[in-house]
Amino acid sequence: MKKNIKYIVIVALIVATAFVGGCTIGKESEAERIENKIRQLKSVISAYYLDDADDQKLEEGIYKGLVKGLDDPYSVYYTEEEYKELQEDVEGTYVGIGVSVRQDSSTGYLTVINAFEDGSAYKAGVRAGDIILEIDGQTVKDEDPDQAVTRIRGEEGTTVSVKYKSVSQGKTIT
Repeated sequence: MKKNIKYIVIVALIVATAFVGGCTIGKESEAERIENKIRQLKSVISAYYLDDADDQKLEEGIYKGLVKGLDDPYSVYYTEEEYKELQEDVEGTYVGIGVSVRQDSSTGYLTVINAFEDGSAYKAGVRAGDIILEIDGQTVKDEDPDQAVTRIRGEEGTTVSVKYKSVSQGKTIT
């Protein structure tokens, strides 16, 4: 009989603790809720992840995920390194083939938005609307557009092979 009472008391304590904990969780701020969830996830990662987790990469992943949650293709979180590269792209000096491109979400290929008249691509016949298929023999299909653009840049005087589909001519040209 004493054993049964002991178990009933323990169960009652567990239920009361869960109830109080649930009430407390319900009253926490959104920031506290997020912090608690992150602590729980880090605890699970620490306990069960086979390799050592890189805390810096986890933190950057949180920030990237938060912005990605906006579901807005124009909102992006950049790490410090990515931001420096972006600044270099915008402000720095580099040489490319003389086109601006965007990735076509339906095909995964790069579409030329503009071919600059003084650029080598324009001189080779590339025009707006043309589709870049390969750079130096490697497909650009579904490649990160920034990485593809990096491959068509280089020091002045170097060469790059670009295979593209000419919309106006209806054929593939290298």
